Amino acid sequence: MHFKSLLTFTVLMAITLILGGCFAPQTYIKPPTAYAPTALKTPQPVVVTLIYEVNGRREQDKEVALGQWFANSLEATGVFKPVSSYTTEKNTGEIDIAVNDVTSGVGGAFLVGLTWGVAGNKATDDMQVSFSYKNPYGLPLVQKYGDPVFSFQGNATVPAGLMSEPDGQHAITQILRDDVNHFAQQWEQSNRLD
Repeated sequence: MHFKSLLTFTVLMAITLILGGCFAPQTYIKPPTAYAPTALKTPQPVVVTLIYEVNGRREQDKEVALGQWFANSLEATGVFKPVSSYTTEKNTGEIDIAVNDVTSGVGGAFLVGLTWGVAGNKATDDMQVSFSYKNPYGLPLVQKYGDPVFSFQGNATVPAGLMSEPDGQHAITQILRDDVNHFAQQWEQSNRLD
């Protein structure tokens, strides 16, 4: 009797470990680049607007919170000073940000479930971000970035050179922060410091 209980316990533990590894997604991104914009003595005042989409479909309910996050992140670079669209401040520029989260979905979820993760699964989110800056005279600077977020489940092979993240939200935040810093650095290098 004792042997049967031990065998049942062992089988249940094995199934739990297999299923836990199969259904707990693991998230990876490319390591961030060390962009280092230089804080300006007088940051450029800008009005920030944002459009957020998932697979090309606008998600307005997320734009307010994400727009505030972008404004705070731009201000944290020391290069920009976000202001209200009703500002009377001179030499105010505009930054229009468009974020499109192009998801591949979890198309292999059925296969993962059917095989208890032995087949593995990979889903990719491609974070497409564009920044369009217009100085007070209307001269533009447009930069576009595309960064994948990889989520693996089950027995999927993770490509070399990727950095593990605790979850998808943290990975996306890291990518967007990297894009903000990259844009601020490119803006400084473009000699648009008027």
